[in-house]
Amino acid sequence: LVIIETISLFIQPVALAVRLTANITAGHL
Repeated sequence: LVIIETISLFIQPVALAVRLTANITAGHL
């Protein structure tokens, strides 16, 4: 399905941003 592929494309950068934010927050803590 095209919808699933599109959603996955949008989720990937968001997941990376969440990981970076979590890593930075954990680093400061």
